[in-house]
Amino acid sequence: DNACVTLHRDILTREMELLSLNRQIGEEDKTNLMESFRGSNLYRISLRGETGSGVATTAFVIPRTPQTRSPLTLANCEGNVFLISAEYGIELYESLADLDQKLRARLVDAHEQTYFLEDLLLEEHAALCAEEGAVIEPFYSYFADNLMKYRMVALRRKQIKDLDYLLEAAQ
Repeated sequence: DNACVTLHRDILTREMELLSLNRQIGEEDKTNLMESFRGSNLYRISLRGETGSGVATTAFVIPRTPQTRSPLTLANCEGNVFLISAEYGIELYESLADLDQKLRARLVDAHEQTYFLEDLLLEEHAALCAEEGAVIEPFYSYFADNLMKYRMVALRRKQIKDLDYLLEAAQ
């Protein structure tokens, strides 16, 4: 587990260095991101629709300016935000509204939607997609755990829960 956590931290650190070289982020951003990875100013992304909801295992939002609100909403979030995801790495958006608009567009596109739905537990995925063409919306809630450690535990939990769901469905 520790080796995976260290590898994950190294990957994100290198990605931050690339963003810095491209002048997309500065030293203060790198420091804030590293602090957020430890469990401050970090918001996880949940998806919800008419038939269900689920928590994305590997997608998180980090406001550039620390926020003290949960849930994070378009009305109460000020300034730039980062999207951290396994699929896209670290992305910087002008505002939560811009990020939210991009996520909603990805959730409508069948190819892009696949990534987010595969990030959910199978049970959550099935409930959320019970109706074809259902509208799926993102929701952002505060998260205080260490990101690196959480992702390893969450992926293991997902494997176990998904296997249990498949075994139950097969009976």
